[in-house]
Amino acid sequence: MCPAISVKTIPVSIDELDHAIVSCAARINAATYEMLLLIRQFDERAGFLRWGLDNCAEWLAWRCDLSLTRPKKKYVSHMHSKRCL
Repeated sequence: MCPAISVKTIPVSIDELDHAIVSCAARINAATYEMLLLIRQFDERAGFLRWGLDNCAEWLAWRCDLSLTRPKKKYVSHMHSKRCL
């Protein structure tokens, strides 16, 4: 994996800009996958109960500053569908 381009470093060509965007997207996708695995484990173990919350989506909204609809629809539902794979 290529090192991230600094915000202060402006790519000089379209090819460099293309590569920087594709590399960034790959890192985001990898981090999202890792986070989904962690969320699934956290939810399966009902980690949210430690803070007196009703579900994992509420915990994600509170601790990770995600809206209640986004975690519920994107992360929590998605991780449960991946569980069957």
